[in-house]
Amino acid sequence: MSDAPASWPPCFFTAGHGTAPVIGGVTHQLYRGASQPPQPTVAAYALAALLAAVLAAAWPMRVPTVLLLPLKEAEAGISPQCTRSMELHLIRHAQGTHNLAEEDAHASGSHRAHQEHTHLFEEHGKAWVLLEKVSGRTHWDAPLTDEGWRQAVRLRREIETSDQSFDLVVASPMRRTLQTALAALPQLSSGGVRALPPAQPHNRSSDGSVGSSDTDAPAAAAATEAAATMAGATVDVFGAMRIDHSAGAPYAFDGPATVPIIVSDLLRERVGHCTCDRRLPVSELRRLGFGGAEIAAEPPHIDFDQSQVEEHDPMPVEAGHSEGHVMAERATRAALWLLTLQPPPGGCALGSVAGRCRVAVVSHQHLLLAMTSALGGATTGTTDAGGWHRRFSNAERRAYLLCEAAPNTASPWRTWLKSYL
Repeated sequence: MSDAPASWPPCFFTAGHGTAPVIGGVTHQLYRGASQPPQPTVAAYALAALLAAVLAAAWPMRVPTVLLLPLKEAEAGISPQCTRSMELHLIRHAQGTHNLAEEDAHASGSHRAHQEHTHLFEEHGKAWVLLEKVSGRTHWDAPLTDEGWRQAVRLRREIETSDQSFDLVVASPMRRTLQTALAALPQLSSGGVRALPPAQPHNRSSDGSVGSSDTDAPAAAAATEAAATMAGATVDVFGAMRIDHSAGAPYAFDGPATVPIIVSDLLRERVGHCTCDRRLPVSELRRLGFGGAEIAAEPPHIDFDQSQVEEHDPMPVEAGHSEGHVMAERATRAALWLLTLQPPPGGCALGSVAGRCRVAVVSHQHLLLAMTSALGGATTGTTDAGGWHRRFSNAERRAYLLCEAAPNTASPWRTWLKSYL
């Protein structure tokens, strides 16, 4: 950024911290030709402080604080005054094919069979098996396993038992999150869910649709053979991309849906080097979002427009030394975006407080952890007991209050003053 000597105080040359960089930059320009640029004096610090104070008085900025509070604490009155709020039910997707592959490879220690795999394991941990050079694109935008569908339906039973409904349903635009939402949230298939007979053969076509055959024995045998063939096959869906369609739903879902699914890339998993972190193009998601599921009525509408989801995956790789900061920043943007969502036409009526929206958010491990950690406003001090930093299990749901607290009168100029002087 600057060619200032290392001995000069960094606050005089650090971009983005208010007034000091301006003063430092001007000072350095004045003495650029000097063999020994002078050390900043007390007068220079005083001038910076004076200018910061003038700016703070002239342009005070009210900075809002976004917090995520355990719903039980919020309902008990342990929460700040909120200018905007919503009740969030954070749900991690059910088991995907990538989760199963990762667990199986780790349990078997298969990385020890090849030296290259051992090196990949040392670099990427148990996710090594999800790298494209190891498993190709088998787990690209991974769908649910059969067990994943069952996990999601068990969550559905839990939600039905608690008699809870949601004003809005929001999800990451990945197949495993869309499939989890369909199976777990009763409002997306209000007609109910039916377990399909185990003996019923499923013919999965390349568009993800499911059919069954109850015709004569030869036809049934042919259908069974076709289903068995498909179970271990991949199908071409987007150019050279090959997607595994081995996982199908052991359930049928009856409509209609009473709410749409609003999706946003902000809710995606941390994007690493594994193929499961990459999503399909929007056109394919519209076609395969519920691939493998039998839906007896029109499937739920997937709204890609409210967050302007791009056709092709725009996300850069986020894994690395700064991923904690990157994920915290994205989680904060996701929370602010959630607070801007428009209520349904009839308004919000399902939250624990009148007029407050109850929102189901179906997302991923790293994003949910980033959200609860970066925005965690637990007041009890028992973060682990409250589940703040505990990993989400597949198909686990936790309830929180998302609160935009009343803005304070802190100014970024005053913040700079406290930081550097």
